[in-house]
Amino acid sequence: MTANECLADHFIKSAPIAAVNVDAAGEISAFDVVGFEAPPDGVLLCCAAGKQVAIVAQAAARIAPEYGPDAALAALRAAAANAGVGLTPHRAVVRRALATVEMINGRITELQRTGGLHCKFPLIREFNREST
Repeated sequence: MTANECLADHFIKSAPIAAVNVDAAGEISAFDVVGFEAPPDGVLLCCAAGKQVAIVAQAAARIAPEYGPDAALAALRAAAANAGVGLTPHRAVVRRALATVEMINGRITELQRTGGLHCKFPLIREFNREST
């Protein structure tokens, strides 16, 4: 994992983001914490933390796993819509987190280069001098 990916992982885990998942067998599950990486098979959709369990319960009540992943995913999306909860593909959350990390790193680099990042505290001032 790159430094930016590690920062994005921390950013995602620190945010109030949970997820719901449909695996290749059609099993529906919930994740309380989401990070940079996703389960290898299936579809992981992120949502506001605290909403995932109710969505999964409602979707599971609508469909049996033997109907397959497509039907399970449709039931999951219907349950989320019924609850007024937006679902965002995990890939989109990761892309947004990486873009945010890159933007912040770029801004810090620019401020260090132009002298705009300065502080009255000697230890931080020394750190800024060493990192430029």
